[in-house]
Amino acid sequence: GRPDNRGLLDQIAALRWVHENIASFGGDPGNVTVAGESAGAGSVAALMAMPDARGLFHRAIAHSPPGDMVLTDTARLVSERFAEVLGVPLEAEALAALPPEKIVAATDEVLTRTDSQGRRSRSLTCFAPVIGGPELPEAPLDVIARGDVSGIDLLTGHNVHEYRLFSELAQDVRVADEEALLRKCDRIGLGAGEVAAYREARPDLSLRDLYVSIMGDALFGEFTLRLAETHAAAGGRAHVFRLALESPALGGRLGACHALDLPLAFGTLESDLGAFLFDGAPTGAHRSLSRRIMGAWHDFAAGGDAGWSPVSAGATPVKVWGEVDELYAQDPSPVRHIWRGLPMGPK
Repeated sequence: GRPDNRGLLDQIAALRWVHENIASFGGDPGNVTVAGESAGAGSVAALMAMPDARGLFHRAIAHSPPGDMVLTDTARLVSERFAEVLGVPLEAEALAALPPEKIVAATDEVLTRTDSQGRRSRSLTCFAPVIGGPELPEAPLDVIARGDVSGIDLLTGHNVHEYRLFSELAQDVRVADEEALLRKCDRIGLGAGEVAAYREARPDLSLRDLYVSIMGDALFGEFTLRLAETHAAAGGRAHVFRLALESPALGGRLGACHALDLPLAFGTLESDLGAFLFDGAPTGAHRSLSRRIMGAWHDFAAGGDAGWSPVSAGATPVKVWGEVDELYAQDPSPVRHIWRGLPMGPK
């Protein structure tokens, strides 16, 4: 058969290999941490909810996890669109036989067609973890809320200007007027009242910048915080961070954009990505922050404590990483209340 979520099943196979073999390399199979950023962080959240991954890892690090997951019906809709665009029958064999580059080339048109159906309106891609089959029967937030994985420690966070990576580099984002803003926000589940509340919380932003800010929260920020708070409410340990350091690239237009944390967390400031995001040579402040973030990862993986207070029933402490770090006893974000009660489940 061809199960859903084969990429996630590959990750479980790797974790199973680690569980069975890591002792031979001096590792502890009873203290395994999985970590990921963006889609990788979405994988971490999905792995927390997958029955076959239970017991294979004990801590989880999720940088900028997207709340982008789909129901089986939506996944089928996407497959139908691909078959239609590519001119092949809707059969697993026919789609699997296509060269990957052909599928990639078809994604823009598929996204357009899918959006016209009013589905996948929050997605940046055509593909996401599929909820509803035996591999991933329930959405991560539902599994976490029940306390089924409260024994897994969680370190999660997001960047202040997540969506700027896309709006400044990958997409031509234009917001002509208030009506256009409302139309765009309606697609991600925000009505006029929520948009007005955003305008009140962030009065200095242009329409375009306000939309970019909202999209960062819609795709990454709110899901990140909800993941941590849901886990804590169910008895789990969750530490939250927010990256506020801003990239000097492109005259500062990227801000604290999506993926800026990667060279910092991995100590790869000299990589091609690091050289781009830090506009050539990283400064001493960049190197110092990288050491602090890697230190938090190390301490968390070793003992479950990232170095600041975890989320509790009454408060969400946030470590804000920047040239100078700040620690807030309660999340200082002025927009969290806007999302309260809005669904974050699979589409």
